Amino acid sequence: FVLGVEHILTGYDHLLFVIALVLLLGRLSPVIKAATAFTVAHSLTLVGSTLGLVGLAQAPVEALVALSIVFLAVETAKQKPGDPGLTERLPWLVAFLFGLLHGFGFAGALREIGLPESDVPTALLTFNLGVEAGQLAIVAAVIAIIALTRRLRPQTLRPATLTATYAIGITASFWFIERLVS
Repeated sequence: FVLGVEHILTGYDHLLFVIALVLLLGRLSPVIKAATAFTVAHSLTLVGSTLGLVGLAQAPVEALVALSIVFLAVETAKQKPGDPGLTERLPWLVAFLFGLLHGFGFAGALREIGLPESDVPTALLTFNLGVEAGQLAIVAAVIAIIALTRRLRPQTLRPATLTATYAIGITASFWFIERLVS
């Protein structure tokens, strides 16, 4: 469980993905639905990969994880009231598809630490629960900041969101390029 929480809080690519999703959607209900779809999807590929049922090479997965963050940053930067982008229209579907990809990334992280051979199902479950707990903590923190900003300085919400979005997009673009050439 603790390793799952730590992975979200120190796995900066997964952390930025969750923050970018919250910045894009901005409201609790769609964020919870999208985060749930993301969790279900990454659970499927994490379990499948760990049990050897499915697999992808880690290097392309890590590059595509970075690209998924760039995608969310672009969607947020292009946001226009009354003209929702793909992720705003179908956030659960986009989060589910990217969750499948991120599950392979989680599997790579688990391989690095190693799983106890005698209790793989329990280890997978508790790791996943830890990832979910960490993810929900991040969602709650970002939603709280958005709500506070809306209440105290509503005119600064869009500029602050764009600043954070560009920082996330630039970072993820760097990771994508770095992971492609490594």
